[in-house]
Amino acid sequence: MHKIFNTNGKLLDIVVLDLFHDQLCVSDLQFGFRSKRSTDQCTMVLKETIAYYTHNGSPVYSVFLDASKAFDRVNYCKLLDILVQRKLSPIFLRLLLNM
Repeated sequence: MHKIFNTNGKLLDIVVLDLFHDQLCVSDLQFGFRSKRSTDQCTMVLKETIAYYTHNGSPVYSVFLDASKAFDRVNYCKLLDILVQRKLSPIFLRLLLNM
């Protein structure tokens, strides 16, 4: 049953993203969770930035965040408000609420 729900959920994701691409667009600066983008670009930017500062004799400090559980803490009310503001179809909003 879990596998069927995952497959149906993935199909719903594809349909919603295809139908409402304009309402769901994100910043051009976002690397992850975008079509035709990967974390390789982010890694390259990080490496180039580190190389620039170390080449110029400056120390480099970094902090990394493990966001593996980030989606376990989604504020669904805020997410729904954003989707309403972006004028996502009420039918899909209701479907998301019922899921």
